[in-house]
Amino acid sequence: MAPTEGAGVGQRFVADHPQGLERCAREKWGLTPEIAEELSQKRLPDAYGRYSLKALHELLPALESGRSVEEAIRSHPQYLKSRMPAEPLPLLPPVKDVLGEIRNPAVLRSLTEMRKTVNAIVRRYGKPEFMHVELARDLKKSKKERQTETGRNRDREKLRQEAVEDLRRHDPVRYANPRGTDIEKYLLAMEARWQCPYTGREYSFVDVFGEYPSVDVEHIIPRSRSLDDSYLNKVLAYRSANMEKGNRTPHEWLHESDLERYDRMIALVNGFDSRFEVGRKLRRFSMELSEPDSLLAEFTQRQLQETRYASKLACRYLGVLYGGEVDADGNRRVFACAGQVTAKLRKTWDLNQILNPVGKPEKSRDDHRHHAVDALTIALTSTKMVRDLANAAGEADRLFRRKIILPVPWVNFAEAARAGIEAIQVSHRPARKLSGPLHKDTLYSRPRKYAVEIDKKGKPVEKEYVHLRVPVVKLGTRAAAEDIVDVRVREAVMAKAEELGGGGNKFQNNWPVLHTRHGGSVPIKRVRVREVKSVVPIGKEGRDRFVFSGSNHHAAIVAEMDTKGDIKRYVFSTVTMLEALERKRQGVPVVQREHGPGMQFLCTLSDGDMVEGKRPGDAVPRLWKVHTVDKNGRIFLSAALGARKKDEIKKAHDHWEPTVNSMFAAGGARKVLVTHLGEVIPAND
Repeated sequence: MAPTEGAGVGQRFVADHPQGLERCAREKWGLTPEIAEELSQKRLPDAYGRYSLKALHELLPALESGRSVEEAIRSHPQYLKSRMPAEPLPLLPPVKDVLGEIRNPAVLRSLTEMRKTVNAIVRRYGKPEFMHVELARDLKKSKKERQTETGRNRDREKLRQEAVEDLRRHDPVRYANPRGTDIEKYLLAMEARWQCPYTGREYSFVDVFGEYPSVDVEHIIPRSRSLDDSYLNKVLAYRSANMEKGNRTPHEWLHESDLERYDRMIALVNGFDSRFEVGRKLRRFSMELSEPDSLLAEFTQRQLQETRYASKLACRYLGVLYGGEVDADGNRRVFACAGQVTAKLRKTWDLNQILNPVGKPEKSRDDHRHHAVDALTIALTSTKMVRDLANAAGEADRLFRRKIILPVPWVNFAEAARAGIEAIQVSHRPARKLSGPLHKDTLYSRPRKYAVEIDKKGKPVEKEYVHLRVPVVKLGTRAAAEDIVDVRVREAVMAKAEELGGGGNKFQNNWPVLHTRHGGSVPIKRVRVREVKSVVPIGKEGRDRFVFSGSNHHAAIVAEMDTKGDIKRYVFSTVTMLEALERKRQGVPVVQREHGPGMQFLCTLSDGDMVEGKRPGDAVPRLWKVHTVDKNGRIFLSAALGARKKDEIKKAHDHWEPTVNSMFAAGGARKVLVTHLGEVIPAND
């Protein structure tokens, strides 16, 4: 440990071990031994601070005087991260002109796309009276945090699958396809080890799932006071205990009146199944709520003042249309809504069923228009609506009814919402940037040619092949081993595979051996194999290396014309990312429109482009999104409204894989553009 600055405010130390930090806390900062030891055990997350030590040193006096962070920053303009205009602007300027440099590319992309949509709306309809914003919740998370969350999701999915299997074992007919509510109840029972935390009594499967259940799903923090219907706010409890608890938190209910029972409850929750997030749920059981009557008011206000990073930036950015989030007359124009209330209203008004073909109450994310359903709900979220929802939740709790009943915003709301959502066309963002892998990581030998077959005219057909070195454990089949270039090595590997009953990982620590002429032996761990592949050179002349091209940048579609000016056929040429970058480096157009006499350039196709065409068997043309165009001219298209991944799209058979010629000639396809307002117009390539 060593000091790096003088004593006083802003003093900074570098502690490379907990003991050094503890000693610094005691000797330099005057903390008690107990607090110093506790501090030394803390571990800060791997992230970055918003302000430097120098900025904190200058802002700290203002903060200590009771001023907010925003007020402190205004007194030090050099730390302002945005350049907000004083007067309202007619349209949103580029993001960087208002918010400065944004390091998170996902946030920058979100705000840029938002700018295009908002400006299109303003040009067509004028400025909205006010705006409600909801953005993705994890845009600010680091890669490590996202990976951790992904791992948690996988663990939750395993637990859900375990619950489904257990339910089917109890009743294969009733639970052939269990409902989400049944799965949730079973998970809650597993978590609590089939024991009521309020009474300590165990309960059985019949108590939970029987015809007359005595155990209910109970909200730890009353739903009428928090509107929190998440799994973390639920527990299975006997109905009698639920009625006794009423509209109170566990702490309010038992801490003062029956401390011994309260301690038993906390101990039971501490003993919940460790596979679940026990700690986060335990905090709800022990949560102290000051001024409980004002809890809902605070919650209501919080739902319309979302403070997450991306939402704050979006609100600040949109505020330039009005001279600030709050205009000159003191009226708030921009609100950031929390997703919790949005989801609750969406479910209460049965909006999830608009895009859910099986009518399930859960939100379906297989159709991109689910964002429009969210937008409709967000637009209707207001302080009054949140209060009405809370009152409806309280009424449901009093009647022990799971479903919240809330009047719809207007007559025929569901029909109007469905008609509006179903009429929407989805706009995709084409991927035309010169970014991505230019080539595969492997380096290959200089290409060679050899005759592999005889064509119909009796002439040998030459193919290009290359050599590359691969680990012998990658050779799992006899056919793969036959591609080994060296004859002696090939025979040794194949003989060892015969002895082991197979190759691949069986070679690990049991390597094939090549015997030398002097009686020695050399283990074979890597081999040189032949592979039929077309490669391209990179690097300077004389030091060139050969690689296999990476992703394609675009495919150029060209019509071959006859002497009468009619189209004979459609042809294509794919341009790799490496080739596109080389064109840019040489100062020539990335997209070449001249393809020789008799050839008419039509368009390019990239990932995210839109095509209107009729798949064989379809009655009318549909909109399709381009995913890939391979080197053989086959295009992978998915329904423009679909939001599933490519492998899921294939399983659902909601795709089209025509060749370029069949799509444009037989399918009568044309490239189109869907604007940010959902208008379908011809693409102007």
